[in-house]
Amino acid sequence: PLSTLDHLSEDLKPYILYQMTITIPNGSTAKRVEVYTRNESDKEKAIKILDKYKHIINHYWVYVSYSHDDASKEIKNLKIGSYKKTLKKYLTAVINHIKKEQSNDELYAFVVGFSPDHHDISVHWNSEKAFSKRIKEYQNKYPKYNKPENIESVKYSSGDFSFSTNETKIKEVDELYEILIAHQQLTEKLYKKHGEKFILVFPKIYKELMTNATISVIQDLKNEIKSLNTSEDFIYYMQYWDEAEFDQFNALQKTVSDEKIKKLMSHEFKDYLN
Repeated sequence: PLSTLDHLSEDLKPYILYQMTITIPNGSTAKRVEVYTRNESDKEKAIKILDKYKHIINHYWVYVSYSHDDASKEIKNLKIGSYKKTLKKYLTAVINHIKKEQSNDELYAFVVGFSPDHHDISVHWNSEKAFSKRIKEYQNKYPKYNKPENIESVKYSSGDFSFSTNETKIKEVDELYEILIAHQQLTEKLYKKHGEKFILVFPKIYKELMTNATISVIQDLKNEIKSLNTSEDFIYYMQYWDEAEFDQFNALQKTVSDEKIKKLMSHEFKDYLN
């Protein structure tokens, strides 16, 4: 019998991208159900299913989501080629700065930090000497930082690095931020035009496209990055600021071998390593 909200969700699953259900306190009746479908055909099917559950739903709304094709067309306005060219110039300037100012520092990590949601990018790097100093400070204050998993966490978390473009002004960043601001403005414009349904599609495509573009530039510069004064276990990678651990691991794998991840970050990514 059609009786529960769980059954409703299962029946809707083939036809929708997203479902929001607000229940009354007993949890068996929905105050409202809001769903987004891929197209008009799926919308009609979703409505027929929701009608069968009227006895446990007070109100429902069905919307057709912003389409993947529409999102792909808008993406063309982002000028990804210009972004890659400008990012390459920016990272090259950062590398040259490190060579000039920190030629004696043995680096173990070079990280490009990227936030697709905030259209922000920065570069972080750290030396073995700076890390040793930082971890001792932490251990003197907090005993938990004597544990191997916490030592590893600090060593490869770019937020704990001693050097970054947040403190070091690289003039080439201005041109890069002009592009990122334009991306933000387009995103805001599209959100105002399409509303909540826009959120389900465009950001996902934008994140994938920009991630691939950013990592591509990092890979193009691998010889320049490796020309820095580096340790035996030196690694370079892109790190999200605010994404899920699984996404972080996928990005890391693009420039760091699984063998090195196992050696250097076995605690953080143990759930994803064979």
